[in-house]
Amino acid sequence: MIRLALLPQRIEGDTVRPMTQSAPDYEESYHRSKHDRLIESELYYDLRARHAQTDLFADMDPKSAVFEFGVGLGKNIALLPNKAGYDISKFAREFSEQKGIEVFADMAQVPEGHFDVVLSSHVLEHLEEPIANLQLLGSKLKPGGKLVIVLPVEHHDAQIGTDTDHHLFAWNFRTITNLLERANYRVIDRRFRYGTAQYKLRLLGKLSFRLYDATTRLLGRVLNRRDMVIVAEKLQE
Repeated sequence: MIRLALLPQRIEGDTVRPMTQSAPDYEESYHRSKHDRLIESELYYDLRARHAQTDLFADMDPKSAVFEFGVGLGKNIALLPNKAGYDISKFAREFSEQKGIEVFADMAQVPEGHFDVVLSSHVLEHLEEPIANLQLLGSKLKPGGKLVIVLPVEHHDAQIGTDTDHHLFAWNFRTITNLLERANYRVIDRRFRYGTAQYKLRLLGKLSFRLYDATTRLLGRVLNRRDMVIVAEKLQE
């Protein structure tokens, strides 16, 4: 979950420019407060990485070039053979690079029309200009390339005031489809992704990844922990 770091962005050409005042909120202290177990436990990191690979890229050609926008600690793409990412956090970039991921600090440096798949996981809801960001990501895809978006399922209440995650937008499958069509994509798949990232489940992973994975998904359904996953194809200009 990206929180404030990717929130206040402006797009100029093909460069995503974060406003500098919120960048310190998305450095080492943030990652250690939110994701300390991913940082400290190699077993837990590997299990989460295998879960992401199974869940998001199971049908992908292994040779595909994959780019993640807002790569964070890199667990979503760490196990893929041909991967790269972008993040505004220096700590996240350095951590992901240690996992073998090429990470860009400037979207202008990301090659145009190069990637088969672009992933945006829990980022779009933080951005002030989501449609412009979708168009920007499309410029990094090959013709016919696929955009994979993971979004939270929002649970709203009537309280007044902000929250720590600071989501600016909430979508359902219909409205994100409308937005993607405006940004020159065609939605080809959409589903709920069930799972829960409880640290204690890593003990099952010592016995079997399949057991860990199945238990994570089952518990996610029981607890109704789910995300939206949307796969869209870039259309010709």
